[in-house]
Amino acid sequence: MKSRIKSFLAVNSMAIILLSPFAVCADKYIPEHLCFKPEKPLFMASKYHKQIYEEDVKRYKFCIRDFIREQEQMIIIHKEAIKKATNDWNEFMEEGGS
Repeated sequence: MKSRIKSFLAVNSMAIILLSPFAVCADKYIPEHLCFKPEKPLFMASKYHKQIYEEDVKRYKFCIRDFIREQEQMIIIHKEAIKKATNDWNEFMEEGGS
């Protein structure tokens, strides 16, 4: 029985050691938006070019807004993961885990 526990712990420890670099790097990546930043037309630009610019500004605004919303959703998901992991640990300890 003790040898099975030692074997189990050894395998799990190796898995943690091998996979931990990936877990550590998972949140090192900082997402960036892929929104096109419009360039303001020249002072003497035609009405058409100014109108195109205004439309580009709107698209840029909506793109940034959508990116922010996506990131806020990821914050909620990460907080839920933290909460679940904490609850799992607390349940383990209440069951006499140590």
